[in-house]
Amino acid sequence: MPRATRSQLLAARRVAVLGVSGAGKSTAARLLAEALGGTAIDADNDVRWADAAERGPWSIHTLEEQRERARALTAGERWV
Repeated sequence: MPRATRSQLLAARRVAVLGVSGAGKSTAARLLAEALGGTAIDADNDVRWADAAERGPWSIHTLEEQRERARALTAGERWV
């Protein structure tokens, strides 16, 4: 798959950053979102994992909660 050019990235409204664990996806997404003026969405922290203070450690949202959270977070015009 060809890499996106700088001008293509700057024109993008919605970008999915994929990679293996520890590759720096969250950091790259956060920096790109700042550059694009969009919202950085972290699938683990914003969608999957529940607040430990509310549900206890290592708790995840139900599948339906995850879907709703993902829908709400990706409803915006610009996100990474």
